[in-house]
Amino acid sequence: TLTVGVARRLGDSVAIGISVGASRLEVSETRRLWAGFAGISAVGDPKRDVELSFTGADGFVPSAVAGILLAPVDTPMELAASVGWTARAEIDADIAATGTTGGPIVRLMDPHASLAVRQPVSVRAGARYVGDWFAVELGGDLWFARRSARKASWSVDGVRIVDPSTVAVDLVGVPSRLSQRTHGAIRGALDLELIPGFLWATSGYAY
Repeated sequence: TLTVGVARRLGDSVAIGISVGASRLEVSETRRLWAGFAGISAVGDPKRDVELSFTGADGFVPSAVAGILLAPVDTPMELAASVGWTARAEIDADIAATGTTGGPIVRLMDPHASLAVRQPVSVRAGARYVGDWFAVELGGDLWFARRSARKASWSVDGVRIVDPSTVAVDLVGVPSRLSQRTHGAIRGALDLELIPGFLWATSGYAY
């Protein structure tokens, strides 16, 4: 990831900042699938499995973060918040595949796969009280994921699975384990000055 940012004070109590970035996102995933005949082969029989490996990347995924800091000069409180956004990544991947001895085989004909990776929007906020001999911080993070990000699937082209009976079918999609859910975090910290001007103790917790 390459990031550049700038911040500016607006008066004595307010500051704003923004950063933009570009990332290279790499994804590698291996899936083992049952490829038997429903109603004929025993479902889950490993003799009917095929294994596929996907390895790919998106060389340019833009992102941006904007934040604000409020630190009034006449109070010991400081408040801050930010919002972060990352664009959807489009992964172009190569495919490697193997069948099972005595079971289905995999034929690759210029195989190619693609996967859309949807990133959540992040919102962060925090407050800090700065006393003469101690400081207390409390913050929280929320990552908002779209409903469509809960399930992802590889779009596949150029992969044909051939059963021992010579019946063949083209593989068009493989579910991915990649899943984004809305989630959050809470963080707290306490700083105590044990020896004035020399020693501080810090404790913190995150959930």
